[in-house]
Parts: sequence; C-alpha cells; structure tokens
Amino acid sequence: MARQANKLEPQFVPVPTAANTAAVVVSYFPDSRFEKHLEQLDRQFDAVFWVDNTPRQSVEVPQVPNAAIRYIATGENTGLADALNRGCREALDAGYSWAVTFDQDSSIAADFLDQQITRWHLSQQPVFMLGCNYTDRADKRSPRFKSGRYVT
Repeated sequence: MARQANKLEPQFVPVPTAANTAAVVVSYFPDSRFEKHLEQLDRQFDAVFWVDNTPRQSVEVPQVPNAAIRYIATGENTGLADALNRGCREALDAGYSWAVTFDQDSSIAADFLDQQITRWHLSQQPVFMLGCNYTDRADKRSPRFKSGRYVT
C-alpha cells in the first residue's frame, strides 16, 4: 500500500509577538547551569516548553520564580528532532504561533526575543525561520557567516 504524504494546508501565520511566541528547550541529563538558562527563557517568553530527554521516570523540576514552564518528560532519549517536535507540537496545541528552539546549554541575551522579532519586521521577504550566531563558551569565539555559508 502506498504511503500518503501529509499535506499541510496553507494558512495565515500571524506576526510574531512576545505573546504568541514560546520557547522550546530540550535537555538530556541537564547540569547545574540549566536552571539559570530556564530562568533566562522564563523572563522573555510567555511559556517555556521543557522536553526532558533524560532516560528516567522522574526528575526534579527546578523552582523558577514566576515560571510558566511546562515540563514534558519523554522517559527515554528519543533524539533531539523528536523532542523538538514534541515541544513545538505542545506549543502549537497551547495556541502559540511561533516557537524558538534551544538546547540545554543555550544562554540568551537579555533582549534576545525583542531582537528576533525586530529582525523579522526588518526583513524584506516573508520569513518563516530566523537564526542567530552563538559564542562558544569554551573558546569565546563566534562563528562568522556570509551568504548562508560558514566562514573560517
């Protein structure tokens, strides 16, 4: 029997705002820095969907002041792509139109979300995905990109 491809119907996607954009973060045996990273996300996003890929039945959820953190335990390592898909699906089901994805090591600037929304508005073409540069914590270097290619 031939497998049918899933077809997505074209739909209107609203302009990204702080109110309709959620954070999705995936962890795997998170270390002591993870709680700080969750706090950074919680300060900027209306909701944080934390998908824990750690293979165990339960984990202590950190106490983050005023947190709107929604904890999703997979109970096993389902892989990064599956965990991101789960978190994004939960965000969509909760009414969010946009999701920004992170891994457990992601530490963001205080104005990260505002800057991403500003970049979206400054674009001359329809945008469905934005990215950002990063600084490697180990060597304090940032990669450079030009025309979509990594430059050494």
